[in-house]
Amino acid sequence: MKKVIQLFLFFIASCTCSVSHAQKDKIDSLQNLIAATKIDSTKAKYYLQLSNEYVDADNAMNGKMNAELAYRLYRAANVKSGIYESAFSLGNIFLDLGDYTKALEMKFVALNVADSMQSQKKTSLCYNSIGIIYWYQNNNTKALEYYKKALAIQQQQKDSTGISGSLNNIGIVYKVLGDTSTALKYYKQALEYENPRTNKKGISNTFNNLGTLYQSEKDYDRALKYYLLSLDLRREINNRIGVSTSLANIGALYLEMKDLPKAEQYELEALGISKEIGDLVGVEEICETLSEVYSKKNDGMKALKFYKEFIKARDSLNNEETKRSMERIEMQNQYENEKLALRKDHEKQSAIDESEKKKQKLIILAVTAGLVMVLLFLGFILNRFRITQRQKMIIEKQKIIVEEKNKSITDSINYAERIQSALLTQKETWEEIVPEYFILFKPRDVVSGDFYWAYSSNAYAVWCAADCTGHGVPGAFMSVLGMSFLDEIVSGKKIFSTGLILNLLREKIIHALEQRGREIRQRDGMDISIFSWNKKNNTIEFSGANNPAVIIRKSVAGNEVIFLEADKMPVGVHSGDLKDFGKRDFQLQKGDALYCFTDGYADQFGGEKGKKFKYKQLEEKLLAISAMKMSEQKNVLDKTFEDWKGNLEQLDDVCVIGIRI
Repeated sequence: MKKVIQLFLFFIASCTCSVSHAQKDKIDSLQNLIAATKIDSTKAKYYLQLSNEYVDADNAMNGKMNAELAYRLYRAANVKSGIYESAFSLGNIFLDLGDYTKALEMKFVALNVADSMQSQKKTSLCYNSIGIIYWYQNNNTKALEYYKKALAIQQQQKDSTGISGSLNNIGIVYKVLGDTSTALKYYKQALEYENPRTNKKGISNTFNNLGTLYQSEKDYDRALKYYLLSLDLRREINNRIGVSTSLANIGALYLEMKDLPKAEQYELEALGISKEIGDLVGVEEICETLSEVYSKKNDGMKALKFYKEFIKARDSLNNEETKRSMERIEMQNQYENEKLALRKDHEKQSAIDESEKKKQKLIILAVTAGLVMVLLFLGFILNRFRITQRQKMIIEKQKIIVEEKNKSITDSINYAERIQSALLTQKETWEEIVPEYFILFKPRDVVSGDFYWAYSSNAYAVWCAADCTGHGVPGAFMSVLGMSFLDEIVSGKKIFSTGLILNLLREKIIHALEQRGREIRQRDGMDISIFSWNKKNNTIEFSGANNPAVIIRKSVAGNEVIFLEADKMPVGVHSGDLKDFGKRDFQLQKGDALYCFTDGYADQFGGEKGKKFKYKQLEEKLLAISAMKMSEQKNVLDKTFEDWKGNLEQLDDVCVIGIRI
């Protein structure tokens, strides 16, 4: 569900490069003014204006370059107001670029200048911005400290807009910390200070925050009330992405309330808006919700359709993030080159100002350069024919290069598959646990986001089946992390309690991926079911993160199925509280069959109506074949899966493990 909590930030910036004609004209005008200006303080003013134009045009790197030039000139001229403005802007830009250390450094510079100017307004803005940076670093204690400092000044100054923003920020921190009652108090206080005529966007954000808070408390009536209030305001101010967010939240709320027709209605309307405005994150989340809606309505074809759209949107987002990273690297290189060029131009201009003789020399050089350009242009025209003749040869060479790169990528993926296969627990370890077992492992792609792992000693045996976020190469990277951390926790530290194993595994994943304590769109982690067998007293311990397990036991009345529920949370950061994982203990009997699995088998679409296989059918199949040898069970499960899938594509990695005690 699209539960976006709005921070009251004082800037918007990114790393794309889209400039309108009007912005380009203004940028060109400012660059001309800079070239013609001799006074440093005036030139600094134009540099800062130019920085703001680039930031508004979503060109953060050029914005950073010009803000730094303005900051240096203002410091040299000791213009306090200019130092404050340029340092504050640089802090915003560094935060947008993810450089929190430099962002804090510049915000504290701005704060010191604001204090020396005795400007309470500027000081409160600095406190709020510093709080936001600490919040992004997951330092909630520091964030609260600075938000409350800002609030104290705003209350003294009777700044109602600033007060409402700080109250909302404080409420967001308490929501993340799990203190919903305190968060609710601050959200309601924020509403009291928000002017319904001038700050409708802020009020709509607060209503949305209240909706998410009440939904987390299962107070559906209040949650729906505030979601609808937020939706009405966002429609009134034509905030289309906000409208899509509110519609998706209401649809997901109705799904949770089991009102499937209304859930379908709101989610479809939200999807139409998100597709129209190009909100790929919204499309991903809405399609996932719609797939669940249609699955619960037993409409397998539509559930499959929207599940495919969800996978497509998620993969596109991963590709987009990679593209943005490459753009940042390219723009950083461009920024360094432009910065060097500007420095040289400045030095040249200073040298020209020193003497008329050097100015004449520059004119001569310019004329010479012009003549050279004319000669080069003539040479270009003469060589054009020969270039045209060479183009065919170049195209052929490029074709060869592309084919070689494709082969290189394919070879790399195949090599990655061999590495992953080598890291998966080998049969010698499994045979130390029990002689009769099977592992059905079917990656969707060459490499897999699912993995299986086991450990055996004289006293204990531990094994699991895990499903990492994503599949293919990204999922395989996560699986390597998971296996490495399990080796460290179980083999290294000799920890055999399943709940504690999952708690420690979650800590290591969060630390390794540097996941933040806010509502994260990128929810990297894994689902897992894990058994720990105490061989001395023949007891078994089970814990699960979203993935359940099954024990089938022989009895006089017939085979008995024991379904082991999992905790409804992943091993990683998620939207709920990070609670400890639970565990279940059982006394084993000879002949007990233990099964753990990922969701790939149960979630596969197929059959005559194109529906999911589902866990219930998997449980029934395991019960039917439990008396067979484990090797025969594997063959039956594999054939059943392939028959069910038919001509449809395999949607996810598959892993099923069976062990007979």
